[in-house]
Formats: sequence, C-alpha cells, structure tokens
Amino acid sequence: MKFLFEMIWLLQYGNILETQTFAFQPADMVAMLLFGAITLTLTSLAIPSLGLYFIASPVVFMMLYVYSRNFPNQNASIMGLFQVQTFYLPFAFLAITIVMGGNPIFDIAGIVVGHLWWFLTELYPAQGGRNFLETPEILKQWVANLGIGPPPRATESTPAGFAAFRGSGRRLGAQHQD
Repeated sequence: MKFLFEMIWLLQYGNILETQTFAFQPADMVAMLLFGAITLTLTSLAIPSLGLYFIASPVVFMMLYVYSRNFPNQNASIMGLFQVQTFYLPFAFLAITIVMGGNPIFDIAGIVVGHLWWFLTELYPAQGGRNFLETPEILKQWVANLGIGPPPRATESTPAGFAAFRGSGRRLGAQHQD
C-alpha cells in the first residue's frame, strides 16, 4: 500500500516540480535527483544499520520535501480526509507512515537529504553564501542534447569582427544634445 501511495505522490508532486519549479532548468532537476541518489547511496554504505538498501522511498520523500519548500503556502488534501499546508506535507506523510506501523527511517532519510539540497541550493546562497551544488555545464549540455527542455542560452559577448553599429544608440525623434 505504501508503494502505491508513493507512486501517486511521485506522479502528483514530481510532476509539479518538473513542470513548474524546474520547467526551464531540466538539468537542475536531474542534478537534484542525482544528488539525492548519490547521497542516499553513500549514507547506506556508511551506515549499513539504517537498512537503506532500496532508495526509491527516500528519493520520493526528498522530492516531496523540495516540493513543500517551493510551494509552502498551498493547501494539499491528504487522501481526501483533511487539508494540510504543503510546508508540513512531508511531516504529515511521515506521521501517516508511523501510524500505519511502517519504518520511518526511509522517510526521515529522504527529508534530511531534501533539506540538505534545499539548504545548499537556496538557503545558504540567499544569505550570501556560495551555491555548492551548481549544476555542471556538462550535465546541462547533455540534457539539452537529449532534447529535454529549452536549449541552453548562448553567453552574451561582443562578437569579434564587424564593428559598425555598436554605438550607444538614440531613439527616433529624440532631441540630440551635445
């Protein structure tokens, strides 16, 4: 039953992340998923007692956490029974897992990795820090070569060669003052 719920969450909230948050930066979503998968895999290898052998559930919770931080003031319906603000959505689903007798370690691991992603890409840079998880250009180019999302923009630079018409310009009908 939990697997079915997680697939519904993946479709519902992952779709919103893909089409709204990462609509013009599909490589950033790929980078987020790779970061989550690598971090969770390294965690499972470093701490085998957690039992994180399958990381699908934590990755879904990571995406759910990132969704809840991107849309914190929206309301979400939980199984049609009650409404919760999306800021608290991952914790509500964590509570449901606990109430249903499931293992909360997977959900907590996903929330922690999602918060780590959110902190390193949004919170810390907003406070003047460096974005440590900048999406590599090679990943952006690879995703663009696959035809996913808009093509990468060329960097603006002054072209070498013909140099006419590079003045400051004037509007038509504007008075010329020297």
